[in-house]
Amino acid sequence: MLRIVSTAAGGRPVIYDVIFENGHFLLRRDDRRCGGTIQDRRYSFLVTDGEAVYLSDRAALAEEPFDGRRISTERWALLHRDWFADWEAVASVVEELTAKRLADSVTLARFWSEDGTYWVDLSREGLDYTVSTKGYGMSRTITDWGEDGEIIAVRWESPTQLRLFGGPKGAGEGEQMGWYAVFDVEQEQVVVQGSAMLSIEQTQNGGQ
Repeated sequence: MLRIVSTAAGGRPVIYDVIFENGHFLLRRDDRRCGGTIQDRRYSFLVTDGEAVYLSDRAALAEEPFDGRRISTERWALLHRDWFADWEAVASVVEELTAKRLADSVTLARFWSEDGTYWVDLSREGLDYTVSTKGYGMSRTITDWGEDGEIIAVRWESPTQLRLFGGPKGAGEGEQMGWYAVFDVEQEQVVVQGSAMLSIEQTQNGGQ
């Protein structure tokens, strides 16, 4: 576990715990001393842009492995260049991990359910997704969006239901009509489908 303590307004501490468990990173933010709550967020990957190391939903920061694939993700700055005398050694280890990961796996992004029981993987195939739990996985393809569609974003709405948002491949910036599908893990099927407005500029480069 790594603990980072920052100072909020008024000098009160905000505590961030990063816990590696079951093959992923649990980020726990505790700002109860500032009148807040404890919030959890799970990430799968360590990535770097040369200036910082991030926890990320995305398997790499570079666009080349994505080959034009748009996936909306989040990342969180974990380590900064200024904290290390030998930063290049730190960054090079993360870069090596990223290169090995991309060579060994087709997964471009992974999203965890809040309790860490399930995760969903997205790959280079725009309409494919795999929902997994320990020892078991379900690979699916959305067929109703047509060959020109792709999954752009994933949001877990409950411990056992996830919402997939999609849009046309190669769409430019701006809002446009897209699609969504709700997949129920226990039923192992899509239970709801519909249309939705997508803000393409928010999903183009994969979050902050």
